[in-house]
Amino acid sequence: MEVIHTTDSPLKQVALGENMAGVFDDYDRRDELILHLEGETHQYRKPGALRFTSPLARAAYAKMIVYGISPPPKLLELASRLAQRMHERVGGRLWLAAHMRRGDFVRFGWAMNADSELHFQRIKSTLERGRDTLAEIKESGHFQAYPNPGATISNEIAELELPRKDDPFYIATDERNATFVAHMRDEGAVFIDDLLTFEDRRQFGAWELVFGDVMGILEQSLLSHSSFIYGHALSSVAAGVVHQRARHGKDPRTALLD
Repeated sequence: MEVIHTTDSPLKQVALGENMAGVFDDYDRRDELILHLEGETHQYRKPGALRFTSPLARAAYAKMIVYGISPPPKLLELASRLAQRMHERVGGRLWLAAHMRRGDFVRFGWAMNADSELHFQRIKSTLERGRDTLAEIKESGHFQAYPNPGATISNEIAELELPRKDDPFYIATDERNATFVAHMRDEGAVFIDDLLTFEDRRQFGAWELVFGDVMGILEQSLLSHSSFIYGHALSSVAAGVVHQRARHGKDPRTALLD
């Protein structure tokens, strides 16, 4: 997909050389001291707005993004602690998670479903398929790594018990309807406030966790620990989850972005 933000699995395209133009070709005749590009470059662009003609350069860029860009250590430590609590909630088994993007995605018509209940049911049915995917991988005994230089393979699928049908599952969401959030919780969903404790906030820095951007990165890191993740391909949050999963040695078949 042109809109996907992940760099772990490169897109391959073919184009005539005469149709290829880079930043230099576009702007080398400009003589202003400051060049301000008006408009959005986040959407419908390659990650970093870059294309590569060399597999070596492409691999070096992917390695830099996946391994070189990381949240602060204390945030990663807190995310790992929360992931352990999710393991405990499911009896030490593999656990499932989803990123349920609402808010601006609903406003712009990008959400998977405009209706919250339909979106939630879509997530639940996809996580059911995710449970099947984990079972198939475990039964095959064949585990994969992301196609990045130096990638490792996690052994968690081989070592841990598969999720059960009635296990709770984690959802990272910006849904603000308290009644609907309570409904999802009744259906088995676990949210960040169910895992974070007062002591966590005190140790990390209570004021920092007030900011939505910080909480977003925390949940992104938490999602990267899940055994299966379902997210939105248009969201750069989901892309960051995939990059961290690649660092953890997760099997690429355990992340579904659509």
